[in-house]
Amino acid sequence: MSVVSAVRIFQDWGVFDAIPIRGATETEQDITYAALAAKLNVEESLLVRIAGMLTSNSILYHLPGTLARLAHTPTSLLLRPAQPVGSMFQVMYTNVVEVSTILPAYFVTYGRAEPRGPGHIPTSFLAGRPTLEYSELLNEDPARIETFMRAISITHQNMPTTGMYDMDWVLRKVAEEPDRVVWVDIGGGPNYEGQK
Repeated sequence: MSVVSAVRIFQDWGVFDAIPIRGATETEQDITYAALAAKLNVEESLLVRIAGMLTSNSILYHLPGTLARLAHTPTSLLLRPAQPVGSMFQVMYTNVVEVSTILPAYFVTYGRAEPRGPGHIPTSFLAGRPTLEYSELLNEDPARIETFMRAISITHQNMPTTGMYDMDWVLRKVAEEPDRVVWVDIGGGPNYEGQK
């Protein structure tokens, strides 16, 4: 749990983005804790303490022969917030870790039963907006929508579509009954441009 919290705070502070990415030049593959602390306006001793949780778990690493310089690993490169895996981590942190902290109060409020609709769910309870649906919560924050959409892009990369369900019957039904309302869930996120 401490490692998960360390990753999240480093994402929030921009630490993963502030560490140079290997490959630029030989001298730009790492950064001292002092330089990193100054760059991010973080007390150096606190930065070292939190980074220790990540270096001891091979998420970040100290350069050989020194504990004063910090560098990326393949894992930490993925955890940068602009990367799909980093975005998925942020979404899961909010929807699982943060939500888990309010679950006892949620069940005291709503009883020991599943939610009865799209609102009054743990994520909206956590946000202090219990009547909202999850998509409505996302719609209130453009940055959160962007993070969510980037996170779900992982599913497109790792779970490619191998076939499609034939929806021609829907088009025929609409042609036969033009006044009938037809709802189709296309599986996209809120306000996702290009989907109609």
